[in-house]
Amino acid sequence: MSKRIYKFITIMLVAVMVLSCWSECGITTNVYAAKHATATKNTKQNVKWKLKKGVLTIYGKGKMPNNMTFDYEKYKGKIKKVIIKEGVESVCDNAFYFIKSIKEVQFPKSLKEIGENAFEYNKLKKVELKSKVKIKENGLELYHAKYINIPIKGGKILLKNGVMNITGKGEIPVRVGNAYVKEINIGKGITTLPMWAFSGSANLKKIKISKTVEEINANAFSKTGLKEINIPSGVKRIGPNIFSECSKLTKVTMPGEFEFIARDGEESTPMRNVIDKRDTNVDVVKFNTPLNLDVISGIDTNNFVVVKNDPNYKVINGVIYSKDGRNLVRVPSKRTELKVEDGCEYVASSAFLYGLYESDGDEWFLRCRNLTKIELANSVKQICLETDNYYDRTEKKQCNKMGDYLETIETLSMRDFNLQEITYKGRTVKTQTFIKQIFGKTRNNGVLDLTDELNNTIKSNQ
Repeated sequence: MSKRIYKFITIMLVAVMVLSCWSECGITTNVYAAKHATATKNTKQNVKWKLKKGVLTIYGKGKMPNNMTFDYEKYKGKIKKVIIKEGVESVCDNAFYFIKSIKEVQFPKSLKEIGENAFEYNKLKKVELKSKVKIKENGLELYHAKYINIPIKGGKILLKNGVMNITGKGEIPVRVGNAYVKEINIGKGITTLPMWAFSGSANLKKIKISKTVEEINANAFSKTGLKEINIPSGVKRIGPNIFSECSKLTKVTMPGEFEFIARDGEESTPMRNVIDKRDTNVDVVKFNTPLNLDVISGIDTNNFVVVKNDPNYKVINGVIYSKDGRNLVRVPSKRTELKVEDGCEYVASSAFLYGLYESDGDEWFLRCRNLTKIELANSVKQICLETDNYYDRTEKKQCNKMGDYLETIETLSMRDFNLQEITYKGRTVKTQTFIKQIFGKTRNNGVLDLTDELNNTIKSNQ
């Protein structure tokens, strides 16, 4: 080998070693390096970074470039701490997304914005911002933090020793679901709880909501450890599934009237599944304002309680009747058996068949589907096919079948129910046997025929 070739190879090897050393020793790299894991110095960038012994330092003046993102596959386990120096004004979208080894971040007072998913899935043990910062969707992961101090408009979010106090004005600007929080106090001035606001707070046992709160969005309390909750009477708008997967929740106090709001990006839909029996165990829903029956269409429970001064309704043994007790109005959807109270004269179809909607093609979602036994009081005079006004105003606009409520229930088959028997003055109608006898001969698959049969039974025993 000639001396010239040997010298060339030696120079190339030395160059490779020097470049490698720059990367390991934290020499400044540019945006391309951040994204593609090379180590090229670029003095034109206003905001730069260096990585040394697990500590990533971001420094300079102005906004962090939009493409200064640290690839998970490249940097997992290599970044454990992030220091953002004074002068840096933003953290770009997806900057440290899914890098679970990051457990500590030092934020500067100069910071003004944290981008979408910037610190999502990081395991930050402490989050302390020194100034009010705009936090975009999923910008901060707070779940693993034992201490949180985030200034917000008119106040702050402070978590210390398992107690979270939220003060300020307007909407809580960040999701605050947390593994260590046991108690939450939402102070005066807060008006809106965002989607997934406290979701995942499995150890949360107590929450106090200010009377200034007016809106609670979808899944706000999902997967929490709450056993009961009091939603103030001033709340005017509530989203779907606010208590999804709250297996310990048994009692809810809430307004008797509110507007149902859809999730972000979804069109407004009829009221459905505010409290869903498929993933909660709510036994009692107590209303703290007079009841609008529309609300019942989205609530699954075993028992209702209305306010004493409700002008239209009263509750006997958890079931809603008219104020004078003569009309059965609504049966809680989780009931399996029902005894109609003495003094009730009229039992309406809408007391059971409420909250109807077409869930999948011709498949209908039915309330009170698991009701197996009904005992009618001796005072009952008639089973009434009474319309559900809420359905006629809302659901029929959403369904493929465009008929009104009474036309719709004529299409239902009683075989969709688990109802086994109805008793009146000692006589029992075995409903499933009756349906089998008339099925194939009826004009409506059984609902109207069963109603006629029951009314004939009542008439013959009066």
